[in-house]
Amino acid sequence: MRHHEGNIPELSCKICEKVFGTKHKLKLHKKRIHSEDNAPVLQCNLCRKYFYTSSELNHHTLSHTKEKPYNCYFCKKTFPTATDTRTHLLIHTKEKPYKCELCKKTFCQRVQLQSHVKIHSNKKDFQCEKCSKAFNQKANLIRHVNSVH
Repeated sequence: MRHHEGNIPELSCKICEKVFGTKHKLKLHKKRIHSEDNAPVLQCNLCRKYFYTSSELNHHTLSHTKEKPYNCYFCKKTFPTATDTRTHLLIHTKEKPYKCELCKKTFCQRVQLQSHVKIHSNKKDFQCEKCSKAFNQKANLIRHVNSVH
């Protein structure tokens, strides 16, 4: 197991190479994406959407209530969960615990690192429907569509 700067564990799926911060998230990913029996078991009473875990269902339920009981100490922006608030706080503290092993660029959010790592591969999953040009990041596809089409 490798570690990011700041001793945050990095775990990756052996099948698709997607990176996760915890063993639990990696296990959930394998169950959802790569398992033969990957059907979700919990259902939202309001919109009938299905979920794999009770924490996902609880987090989703907040989207119906629009409740955001957690707020940022710096800018007073509000969030539905404490985890969302902690992730946001890294923007203000300038802490960047996630480091690209290929170019050493650092990021304050894991999702930013995951998006960045795609720059280093030739994999282009995002294709323009109008001209078939392909991109390695969704943001690059959107920029292309807005500027060219």
